[in-house]
Order: sequence, then C-alpha cells, then structure tokens
Amino acid sequence: MSRKEKREMEEKTRKVKEPKGTFQKFVKLVKLVLFITMLVFTFLVSDKIANFIINLGIERLTRIVNMILITVLTGIYFYKK
Repeated sequence: MSRKEKREMEEKTRKVKEPKGTFQKFVKLVKLVLFITMLVFTFLVSDKIANFIINLGIERLTRIVNMILITVLTGIYFYKK
C-alpha cells in the first residue's frame, strides 16, 4: 500500500467534527445559569450554616469531622485508576 493510499484511508477513518448546534449552545447556557445560581445560593446559605456550626457542641463537631475524614480516606484507599 502506497503512502497516498494510506493517507486516503486515514482521511476516511477520521472523525468528522460536526458543527455546534443549538442543543450544545442550550446546554452551555444551562450550565452557566446553574453555576450562577449555585454561587448566589452559597452566599445566601453560608450565614445559616455558620450559625448552625457555632451552636453545635464540641463532641458533635469532632464526630462530624471524624466521619468526613474516614469517608475521604476510604475513598482514597479504594480509588482505582
């Protein structure tokens, strides 16, 4: 098989990029709206979460932190590439 034939075969097998349609633009717009909504939501809820954490007892806080650390460490341990 000559180089020209190989090149022609590669061009045929290459994936042709489709032009971006309205659906992909819509998905990008929805992602942007969700991102902005989450930013606003965090600003509104952060005061309530801070007050909740301040009012908790030290034992409950240590248990919560302990559960979070155990969950993260087991996730790291069982993570497969």
